[in-house]
Amino acid sequence: MTPLVLDRIHLLLEWLVCGLLTGALVLRRRRNTTRSSSGKPDIPEEAILEHAKTQVALLREVNHRVKNNFSSLIGLLQMKRDYARTPEEAGHLKDMEIRLAGLAAVHNMLSLNGWRPIGLGELCRVLIQKTTGLAGIPCTITIQAGPPDVLLPHSLSHHLTLIINELISNTIRHGHTLNTSLAIRVTIDTRENEITLRFADDGPGYPIDILHAQTSARGSGLQIIQALATSSLGGKFTLEHDHGAVACITFPRKPLTAEMSAS
Repeated sequence: MTPLVLDRIHLLLEWLVCGLLTGALVLRRRRNTTRSSSGKPDIPEEAILEHAKTQVALLREVNHRVKNNFSSLIGLLQMKRDYARTPEEAGHLKDMEIRLAGLAAVHNMLSLNGWRPIGLGELCRVLIQKTTGLAGIPCTITIQAGPPDVLLPHSLSHHLTLIINELISNTIRHGHTLNTSLAIRVTIDTRENEITLRFADDGPGYPIDILHAQTSARGSGLQIIQALATSSLGGKFTLEHDHGAVACITFPRKPLTAEMSAS
């Protein structure tokens, strides 16, 4: 199995997971009852309560099924890695396993929080701890995110999960040397209408040709981040060098009003 094929499998798995998460969010929002134009319930209170109980039970079941699907996918990757034909193939399978474990950790975080908006700084911390822990790499994590932390609506959280996962994987692959620890610094700057996430490590930094290359000339991981930052978040993605590799993602800040009212 070539690295290109493994990369494509990895992308399909991550987008499948995003679909599962989105399905859970849609089901959660259906907990809201239909209202008339006057803003008053159209159905009796007893029926509304029964409907709400049913939706809570369904959401709990969806969360359980998504968790089980994560576990099954990770288990399949572990089994496949045991039969890998080359160290390179085993390494790619391990990368996919770690990425899915990070996504599973975020899903657990969201479900425990009742699918309310989550903090961007806390999201970064959970993903970094989970990913570097599974990779067996000691890591010093510094998060500068307020207070207060930036709350993310669900429309942004899964895109940022994929972006952060790719940044961490890139750091583990290129910014870490054997027998040494790793330091990751995340700085979150908020303004009235935009958010800037600065992800930096203490590794050798991006090569000059990568810093100045066109998007199409960069690796698949950086291309994924570029596409998500520009197309999905409506923002921009840049690379820098500052005593290590630095990636900056700037994107518009979206209001929480609609999603918080759906809680």
